[in-house]
Amino acid sequence: MNIDPPWSADEIAALRDALVQQRMSAGQAAAHLTAMFRRNFTRNMVIGKAKRLGIEMRGGAPAWRASMDARMAKRLASASPAPKPRPSRAKGVAPAPSGAAVVAFNADWRPRRLSLLELQVGDCRYPLGDPRDDDFAFCGAPAPIDKPYCPHCARLAYDSQADRAEARKKYREARGMPA
Repeated sequence: MNIDPPWSADEIAALRDALVQQRMSAGQAAAHLTAMFRRNFTRNMVIGKAKRLGIEMRGGAPAWRASMDARMAKRLASASPAPKPRPSRAKGVAPAPSGAAVVAFNADWRPRRLSLLELQVGDCRYPLGDPRDDDFAFCGAPAPIDKPYCPHCARLAYDSQADRAEARKKYREARGMPA
């Protein structure tokens, strides 16, 4: 087992500078620290130490991202005006407001309450009730072929990124950790 020596104050200061001030990714910071201190630093060492110190990892975007963004901007500038957005295929399902965990009532939603053996391709697999109860079933409403849930159940099953970010913030605040 390879045990690395503890981090010195200079190494920690350089790590903070690389991640916070220079906005390097963990891999870039590891290479920078290795060159600076002539000691092998790995990406995982940098991630672990940053997490223990409460340093937010903002890292730069991957190198391919800048060229892709430039190509997309050029393509969009030369393209014709954007087409009008098509209405949602699922009638009665309004898009969720950004950052809100609101599930709109869908008047068209009719769960078929299928057992596991009755489910087929294209049926919603969202569980209804407690699996230990006799009346447990799966939604069974029509779902897109490549998706496990119908639009109504998908709104129940998945959190938005804003919801997860808010939950992380509350968790960290409750424990006195930096946001």
